[in-house]
Amino acid sequence: APGFTLRPHIYRHELLQAFSLHLFAKRPVDPITDLPSFKRSLARRVALAALQIRLNVGGRSDDPAFTFVEFNQLDSAREGCAVCSLDLTAEPSRWKDAICKSLSEIRKLGTFGVTPGEMERYASALMTDAEQLAAQGDRISHGDQLAYLMETVANGHTFMSPEQSYEMTVKALSTMTVEEVNQAANELCSHITGIAGDEGGMSDGNVVAVACCPKTKDE
Repeated sequence: APGFTLRPHIYRHELLQAFSLHLFAKRPVDPITDLPSFKRSLARRVALAALQIRLNVGGRSDDPAFTFVEFNQLDSAREGCAVCSLDLTAEPSRWKDAICKSLSEIRKLGTFGVTPGEMERYASALMTDAEQLAAQGDRISHGDQLAYLMETVANGHTFMSPEQSYEMTVKALSTMTVEEVNQAANELCSHITGIAGDEGGMSDGNVVAVACCPKTKDE
């Protein structure tokens, strides 16, 4: 039995004017210390980029369910873990629709993964980002470099210069497959697909859901 433990919290206040949901899953940090682990981190970024665009498309429809939505995973030295978060806001009357539509897109990514076209598009974007960072590597301030170094070491990652990161990105993306991206997508979304009862279940860990909504005089 085991799997994720879900802890929901609802906060209501008269001064709130919108509904918001913040869903967090905490996982162990996957240290980036070699090419395979670096490739896994890039596969996660490709999967996250594909999902964010899908969510953004839904948010730009004629009748969007939410006014803002973002799904991301970041390593946190302060938390001592990787934090996967879903943050969304919506009109109070659309709260259920907003939750259903956002979670539906996350489940779809976790279950079916990305298309070859999506992988090619977002892998190319990662390459462009790495090229630009390497080109301006000597113009990064000492303060930013130090902050990045401290965060990298605290999370157990190997520190790389922008040029080294670019070289690793070229090597990793040259052999990355759709299957590897889909595996990363499955792991990222496991707490959502598991809650929904999809095949595969959930990994061990904690999930915290915090909802904030207006409180009317009648409630």
